[in-house]
Amino acid sequence: MILTETLFPHLWEIDETAHSRVEQIMTELLEKNPAPDKSTQQLAWVQHMSSLKAQCNNTDNNYTDYSDTDLILSYLEWNRNDKM
Repeated sequence: MILTETLFPHLWEIDETAHSRVEQIMTELLEKNPAPDKSTQQLAWVQHMSSLKAQCNNTDNNYTDYSDTDLILSYLEWNRNDKM
């Protein structure tokens, strides 16, 4: 896959999908749990946003917890299964 130059576009696509999924989940969480006013309650806002980010990462571990090695291994496994 590296020789045919298809590995890195696939990894890029996974990364883009993960980022868009995180943004989507954060938007949904903010709709359900609005953040405090940032201009008057800075610390509460930071705490709230950090909490939502943690919830987002726990909700979407399939996308957000990939390391580069995990991505490459999952791609190689996917490619192997695709050829069977």
